[in-house]
Amino acid sequence: MRKLCAMSVVLALAGAARAEVLDQSSPVFNTGFNGDASVLTWQQEVRVGIAGKLTRVEIDINNPGSAFFFINVGAPWQTDANDFQATITASNTGTFSIDVSSANINLNVDDRFVIGIQGTDQGLAFTGSGFPGLYDRGELWLNAQVFVGAGEFDIAFNTYMEEGTSCNGNETLK
Repeated sequence: MRKLCAMSVVLALAGAARAEVLDQSSPVFNTGFNGDASVLTWQQEVRVGIAGKLTRVEIDINNPGSAFFFINVGAPWQTDANDFQATITASNTGTFSIDVSSANINLNVDDRFVIGIQGTDQGLAFTGSGFPGLYDRGELWLNAQVFVGAGEFDIAFNTYMEEGTSCNGNETLK
């Protein structure tokens, strides 16, 4: 009976460690962005608040269409290979969720990454804020430059983490 109880506790703790939680959020406020034009590449800098595995990103669509979506670990402007990428197609306006868990992106508190959107000339538009300070943990970039001015614009997004301690390679078993 003790072994069964101990196993139940271990399984319950393992399940709790895998719960997806909201990490970062940038609100929809007053601005729309062109996710249509193939000459435009947006990178929203995000600074991690909860250590763990990045599982999902939500963006807010204000015009349905398709675009190239990517996640790239590090500060903007990112030009190396993406850590996650997909062509997304939104058929409705509102919250659009992208499951990025397959990329196994593990991050520590204060690590930075970018949410990237590049147009494919397929009509997509997304929302955000042009009101300074609504998301103060990262900058919005367009085509390798801060968009308009530091802290002035951000896309609307939510990021979700599977809580846990991210590994840095220096861990040892006890």
